[in-house]
Formats: sequence, structure tokens, C-alpha cells
Amino acid sequence: MKKILLLLFVGLSQFVFAQAGTVKEASKSVDETSQLFIETPAEFIGGKEKFFEFIDQKLEYPTIARLYNVQGKVFVRFIIEKDSTVTTVECLKVSTNSDELLASYKRKLIKKQGTVEEYQKTLERCNDALKEESVRVLKLQPKWKPATQKGIVVRTNVKSPISFKLEG
Repeated sequence: MKKILLLLFVGLSQFVFAQAGTVKEASKSVDETSQLFIETPAEFIGGKEKFFEFIDQKLEYPTIARLYNVQGKVFVRFIIEKDSTVTTVECLKVSTNSDELLASYKRKLIKKQGTVEEYQKTLERCNDALKEESVRVLKLQPKWKPATQKGIVVRTNVKSPISFKLEG
């Protein structure tokens, strides 16, 4: 049985943006404001190390992805509100080895009607499972220390890749 190694790469200092430019803009919604680099980024209570521990403890490699050896990264975004809560967790992109697996599968097969299409749909379900698991875990996050801009607490848009890798 393969040993599962789950990696999370978070460069919060590179991926964190505030949704405010002035005091007036700080109260607008995330869609109405421009994204600027902020002075004091939001921080998971306990820092990056505790964030990694939280993800490692909660993240479960989806069974279907494990069975089909699908590995890769899920790029996610979430918002840290002024009250420190985590909201609007969403998947931005999935980058996995499913295209490589499909190409390998096609080379090995004597084409049977429907077989390749069925395998491709299964790989898409694997990617969906990785996205769903990433979003599920990030929605479980406790409150963060909110970001500030010029001394004012602001909503923060955090982007992070979550890596899924099977080892063994």
C-alpha cells in the first residue's frame, strides 16, 4: 500500500492581497475594490507551521484519486474577513497528471469503443475529488489574525496551492 505524502505549499507573503486602498474602500466588498499588496498580511493563528499542521491533520487523499494514481496541485482562494473568519473558499485551478495518465492508457489499449472516454471521465472525477477535498478542509479553518492596511483591519484574499502526492 502506498504511503501518502500530502504537501502544502503556501507562500502567504507572496499570495496575500488586501481588498483596500483607502479607509473608504476598506468597507467595500471584495469585488468592488482593487487588490493591493498589504502591509500586514492575515496570519493563521500560530503561524505557517500551525497552518501546515492543520492541513496535514484534516486533509484526506480522496480514494478515487489514490486508486487511479492521480497526483498534482489544487490552487485555491479564500477570504479572511475583518472579523477573522474564513469565507468564500473556492478552487481556482487543478493541475494534475491526469493528461499523462490518459495518454499512457491510450497507448496501452487496443481501442475499444467507449473505454477511453470512460477512463477520461473517471480521471475528471478524480480531479473533482481533489478540488472538493481541498475546499472542504479550508472551510474547516479556525479564525485567522486579520490583515491590516495603514492600521485598519481589511478583508484579505489568500491564494494557496495544495499539493496531493502519493509516495511509495
